[in-house]
Amino acid sequence: MSNHSETQTPKPNSPGSPWRSTLERGTQLLAFFATGGVVMAWMATVWWVFELATHFRWQVGLVFLICGLSFVLSKHWKQATFCLAMVVYHLWLLAPAWIASSTNPSSQPIIKGLLANVEGDNHNHQGLLQLIKKEKPDVVVLLEIRPHWERALAPLKKHYPHMVVRARQDNFGLAFMSRLPVQSIRWPVLGKDRLPTVHAQLRVKKQLVSILGVHLVPPISRDAAYYRNERSHRTARYTRMLGEPAMIWGDLNISPWSPYFHNMLRQGQLKDSRNGKGLQLSWPTMFPILLTPLDHILHTSGIRIVKRTVGPSIGSDHYPILVQFQLQATPTKPSR
Repeated sequence: MSNHSETQTPKPNSPGSPWRSTLERGTQLLAFFATGGVVMAWMATVWWVFELATHFRWQVGLVFLICGLSFVLSKHWKQATFCLAMVVYHLWLLAPAWIASSTNPSSQPIIKGLLANVEGDNHNHQGLLQLIKKEKPDVVVLLEIRPHWERALAPLKKHYPHMVVRARQDNFGLAFMSRLPVQSIRWPVLGKDRLPTVHAQLRVKKQLVSILGVHLVPPISRDAAYYRNERSHRTARYTRMLGEPAMIWGDLNISPWSPYFHNMLRQGQLKDSRNGKGLQLSWPTMFPILLTPLDHILHTSGIRIVKRTVGPSIGSDHYPILVQFQLQATPTKPSR
């Protein structure tokens, strides 16, 4: 009898297969980079580059989920436990977006608002104009207004008797429009960058409410990060000192998971209108996997958020934000 020696090729899913080894190495590498992102986010106040990692919390959580399930299938229990623990940690970070704070019902009228970073280079004026025509917001705050946008907005003057526009050649022009009665409009300087902030004081029945429109610089360098943080601090303190219900509407270039965002909430005694309304991802529209909430509406006590949604694309790299809110009735002082 002749002996025939046969070489067996490992099956694709067998422990020794090159395919499986490559998949495991890729999963380990992916988990390593995700862990690096978590460490960077924890050290966000140490270096401005690290703080950028706070923008992408849901993406990192998703990576850990994929890695954890892969490790479970390959029976790498320690790695699986670590990755799934990181999933739980990221769910804890994201949870406030689905947990609404309790507020008392209000008999005050509902005010509809629109916040939009139109993107200075975006010439799709009709996208925004059609959205305004459809939604009929009472108050509008627009960012990155350049001269061509100022011209495009001019026909809205007949619908919005209170309109102010400060167009610029850079990305920091602003526009404010209101159908509601306006008590005053100011342009306070709230940062060393001396970029414009619009402060409109509206009258709703017998109550006043302040709305601040602001666009903070993107933290693309150490100096830019400093100016953003410094102006966010001053804007929060300014809002707190108004002594009346107030809101900050703007592209803050800060994610809700940044320590600087939480500093802003604390310093201004502000609340995030996203709470209970979902993640509300708004930027960048051209890369959905990188979407993160950079466009914010913050408010003091005395304001109830009825509804908040992300609007459709208007050709910008930001999605617009639609909000509905009410003022809480001013408590009646007891008679003597």
